[in-house]
Amino acid sequence: MEIVDADSLFQQVLGDYAYALESKGFQVEAAFLPVNSSVKINMELLQRALDNLYSNLLKYAVMEETVRISYERKDGAIVISMSNKTRIEQAKNDSTNIGLITCRRIIEFHGGHFKTTEQDQCFEVTVSIPLEG
Repeated sequence: MEIVDADSLFQQVLGDYAYALESKGFQVEAAFLPVNSSVKINMELLQRALDNLYSNLLKYAVMEETVRISYERKDGAIVISMSNKTRIEQAKNDSTNIGLITCRRIIEFHGGHFKTTEQDQCFEVTVSIPLEG
């Protein structure tokens, strides 16, 4: 575990995902509000969880609908949100949810919370990781 600047880390990683999605033809709306704090993380594990969420966007998101990626400071944590419209037939046929289960375990290992909601073809994942200090 290492302590890193939350804004530098998440702006870089989530910004890279937004750029990669746009380069593949997705419409992306990114909103990164400064948290002005640090997080204590295992970078390898956290990267694995975030990579899985990015992979799910590529696999299940409707390209013609806006993908929203954001983070903000809330209640002593950095709260990361990703939402998108899903391709129903693809999600029903392909998903085993193993990736989301792994993400949940990794975020909980960091003392955080992992929540997914799905309604009217809109899928949202919310991740919160405690801030240091």
